[in-house]
Amino acid sequence: MIGSLKLAMRAKLFSVAASILLVSLGTLSAQSSGTDALTLTVEQAVARTKANQPLIRQALDAVEAARARVGEAQSAYYPMVSGTASYNRLSDQSFSIDSVLPPFLVSQVPAQYQGLLSAPFSLVPDNLWDFNLGLNQVITQFGKRDVQVKLAQSGLASARIGVDQVTTAVSYQAVQVFYTALFLQEQGKALDEQYANLQEHLHVIQVREDTGSATRLEDLGTRVRMAALQSQRSEIENQVQKQKIALRQLTGLAPSAPITLSGSFDPGSTAADDASVVESALQKRPDVRQAVESESAADLSLRLAALAPWPTVTAHASMGFKNGALPDINVPVFNWVAGVQVSVPIFQGFLQARLQDESRKKLESARENTSAVRLNATTQVLQAAQDVKAARQQVDISVGALDQARQMVEVAKIQYDIGIISNLEYLDAQTALETANVSNLSAIYKEVLSEYALRQAAGEAPLD
Repeated sequence: MIGSLKLAMRAKLFSVAASILLVSLGTLSAQSSGTDALTLTVEQAVARTKANQPLIRQALDAVEAARARVGEAQSAYYPMVSGTASYNRLSDQSFSIDSVLPPFLVSQVPAQYQGLLSAPFSLVPDNLWDFNLGLNQVITQFGKRDVQVKLAQSGLASARIGVDQVTTAVSYQAVQVFYTALFLQEQGKALDEQYANLQEHLHVIQVREDTGSATRLEDLGTRVRMAALQSQRSEIENQVQKQKIALRQLTGLAPSAPITLSGSFDPGSTAADDASVVESALQKRPDVRQAVESESAADLSLRLAALAPWPTVTAHASMGFKNGALPDINVPVFNWVAGVQVSVPIFQGFLQARLQDESRKKLESARENTSAVRLNATTQVLQAAQDVKAARQQVDISVGALDQARQMVEVAKIQYDIGIISNLEYLDAQTALETANVSNLSAIYKEVLSEYALRQAAGEAPLD
């Protein structure tokens, strides 16, 4: 009677524990894989990131702004046309002729003309009107315009490289987040399998404990392991959800959008020799290209500063209507003017020399930066290649350890069935197998990430 009661109580506890786990995993599964969840592969994640990432759109806007600056620089080749219209009201400027003539001359004028001498007279109209159309054209600046346009075009090229930099960075970030979440999911599945094995062992222990072939220690030891697995599973699921939140942000999905991940950890092809990868990196990496473009811009700035002492030759012309001309100062008449102007900077407080000194130092700094970026790129490629080699070695080692762990479980199962080892020893063998399986998965995960890191270091797109 007592034995039956103990068996019923243990069965009840087993049922409650299993129910709690199923509810917990069911809730987590519902959060991560609903029927309307969006399934993402790594290719889809990268494509959505490129299409929806605000940082990429910001970089594209910077390209358009740089293109507009090229147009601004090219506008110096075209004439500047302006129209003006003005009206001015003057105070009374009239006077009489007799007021400016000597009295003896005034007295010599016949009486019938004295009225003319005393009548008000003005050389300037009270209302001044002026309408004209003006044109200014730079004839030559002795190369300064050409350099300014090239400098603007260099800025456009730099902005385009900036788009490549941002696109590459967020694409590889999406790849890393995707595979990290996928790895954590697979790790969670391994823990679920381990928990299911412990449930089976607990059931067997309870049956054997009733017959006296198992001890209370084995029962408690199994339960402790199950509790530890539940804690690990909860933490892993928390990390999975955090990675999915980051993936939604990168791909432009709503924060609460349900997603599921589809993919596998497929090792890439064997990389080329280190020298060829380094050479590729020095040609393709956005940061190297950006440094070279900055050096080119600094060289153009120095050339522009060297051209500062040269004169600027411009032509100007205007035509229009204005009043104030004799014989009738109140009638607007057509007029025009044209000319050529040469502007020569003679002394500007040593400004030109200081500009050349500044540009020369900036060019030297840009060249040093290019050298530093090239060295850094070379170092990153070689380190990434070394990480790939080490990761592949770890995969080989983990495969061997996994095979040995499987053999150990087979031997332990036979010994456990015939009573040579205890349940806890058998559990240790199974735990070693599950640990080896997780270690193998972790090694493959690190190999995949190291291969992507090598592609990024070499200046390659993640999914070419």
